[in-house]
Amino acid sequence: MTKSNSCIFLLPLFPFYNKSKVPSFEQMTHEDSSLLFSALYENYREVFNEIKEDCTIVYLMDENDKDNKPDYIKESIPEISWINTDSLNNEIKNLNDRHFKLYHNNLMIFSHSIGISPADIKKIFSLLEIEDESVFIGRGNDERISLLGFNSYNEDLFGNIKEDRNHYNEMLIKAGKEENFVHTLNNYMLIETREDFIKLYNELSKKESLQYCSQTIHEKFTHLFIEYKELLK
Repeated sequence: MTKSNSCIFLLPLFPFYNKSKVPSFEQMTHEDSSLLFSALYENYREVFNEIKEDCTIVYLMDENDKDNKPDYIKESIPEISWINTDSLNNEIKNLNDRHFKLYHNNLMIFSHSIGISPADIKKIFSLLEIEDESVFIGRGNDERISLLGFNSYNEDLFGNIKEDRNHYNEMLIKAGKEENFVHTLNNYMLIETREDFIKLYNELSKKESLQYCSQTIHEKFTHLFIEYKELLK
C-alpha cells in the first residue's frame, strides 16, 4: 500500500460543529449531539494518524461547519474539503471527478460510525489491491452501511449513496450484478439513534475498543454516558 495508490475519505452526512444544524435524538440537546458526532469524527483523525504515511487522507466537512469548527481542529486538520451534505449524491460525483480517479483504491467512511481500526483499513486496501473490479462493504448488524471501498468507481453502484447506504442487501445484489468481487464485514457501528447510543456504551466498555477508540475520545463519550444515563436503561 503506497501513498499514491490508496485514499481515505472521511465523509459526514450532516453538519456537526454547527449546533443549530446538527441532528439530535431523544432528549439529547443539540450541544451534546455536536459533542457526540464531533467526537466520532475526531476519533477517526486519531485512527488515521497511525496510517497517514501509507495513504492519502481527505477530510470532508459540511459547509455549515466552516465557521464553527474549534481552533484545535483548525490546527490538527489544516486542509478540509467543504461539501453540501444535502446534495450528497452530487458531491460523490464531484469526488470522482476530483479524487477517485487519482487512486487505485478508495475508501469512504461515514464519519458518524465507529469500530474501524488501522489494521482494518490496511486489510481493506489489501483486499482491493487486485486488477479486477472489487468492492468492500462494511456495516453493523443491520442494513445500514458504514463504509464503502472500491478500486473502480461505478456510478450505477455509488451514484445514489444517500439512499442506498441504508440498504445493504440491495447494494450487495447490485454489486454482484456489476460483476465486482465483493468483500463484506459486519463489525462497524453507525450512531444515529438511542439504540445505537446504547450499543456504543456497551462496546466502549470492552478493552478491545481501544483498538479503534483512544482513551482521550473515550473520556468525551464517558461525559455523555454520565449525562444521559437515563437513555442507557
